[in-house]
Amino acid sequence: MSRLDTQDVTWLVVGGAPRSGTTALGAALNQSTDVALLHEYSSKVLFDSLNILFSEELRMRTQPDFDRYSHLFPIRDRDEKIIAQAVFRAVFKKDARFIGTKFPGHHAWPQPAYPEWLGFKEIHITRNPFDVVLSMVKKDHSQGVKPADVENALYWWINAWNHTIDRAAADDFLNVFYDSLVVDHAEWHRKITDFLGEIGDFSLGEFRSTSSVVPSIKYGQANMSEYLPLIECVAKQEDWLAGAIAAYQNRQKIGFPLLDGQEIDLRRGSSGWRYIDSGFYSAEDGGAWTCGRQSELLFTLDGEYSGSISLSFDIVWAAEVHERGRDVVISLNSKTVFHSVVSLGSRNGAGTTLSIFVPDFEWKARSTVSLKLQVVEPVNPRREGLGDDNRELGIMIRKISLSKL
Repeated sequence: MSRLDTQDVTWLVVGGAPRSGTTALGAALNQSTDVALLHEYSSKVLFDSLNILFSEELRMRTQPDFDRYSHLFPIRDRDEKIIAQAVFRAVFKKDARFIGTKFPGHHAWPQPAYPEWLGFKEIHITRNPFDVVLSMVKKDHSQGVKPADVENALYWWINAWNHTIDRAAADDFLNVFYDSLVVDHAEWHRKITDFLGEIGDFSLGEFRSTSSVVPSIKYGQANMSEYLPLIECVAKQEDWLAGAIAAYQNRQKIGFPLLDGQEIDLRRGSSGWRYIDSGFYSAEDGGAWTCGRQSELLFTLDGEYSGSISLSFDIVWAAEVHERGRDVVISLNSKTVFHSVVSLGSRNGAGTTLSIFVPDFEWKARSTVSLKLQVVEPVNPRREGLGDDNRELGIMIRKISLSKL
């Protein structure tokens, strides 16, 4: 029996990229007597606050008269569920079976440890990137648009999309396509009702059909036409929804655009984090350490190309033990292009450049490239008695570049 079958109260998250319709969907669901969603309230903040209530319980349990006085202070097993439900009852004036939060970008925030008595479900809403980016920029940067504003807006849309791909197969996850919902309320009402378990007392009538004006005209009216090519690296203006549905069904992630001649700079304060999908520690001044056995970067190259390329890695550190470097495997779209021991020796900290010739490489428009680095045996300095650092380290990378030959 799954957790979903055993809990009578479920934490419900309505998420998605900012400006994707999360507020409207949250408001629609809050019409139900069975749903109570806070407005952009961090899940972790709420459950961390509950944990504070029970911190004294641990101390009191060490006292010999604990059982005698336990009815006079909060006890987690007895009271946590009741207190959590009371918070939502106080705010919403109803006893809801689904409690939670409407929070765009929720997946990218620190996550709590959910109590065992609480189920979990997530509804994610995905809107086309042209409207999302335009809406984000117009809302937050009405006094003047800079390239970084558009790039950040596009990044958060891509980040949200990739989250849907990671979660797509989960029983507790539902992805809603905004561009479909606004024209077919009944179908999405049915899907949401089925997902939540026959909850139907809500309406999606506030969702209105979006403008039929094509993105090129919208961006021209907003004096933002120069930014269209960046978004078109990852999405088609025409019939975006059909392509997105197919990509979702095929579990296709999207990489941030990497324009011709552009480097992926992984140092602190640089923009290389936009390309990291998994497996890197937080950037430092020198670069970013790989985390664990496998690290992956995703990027989308503009245009089309078929031929030879050169991959260049600016490596600053290698986690060496007894003067032995790390066994590293590098693959490009699952094809191994490098396998050797990376050892810097006396150059550790000063760095070196690793150049890899790839004789036969092809990409098509709007196709995502996966760059994976596998460190066969990462080093944990604390475990090896080399210091207090408890991370699983492989190599630290400053920059990565790709060049056509």
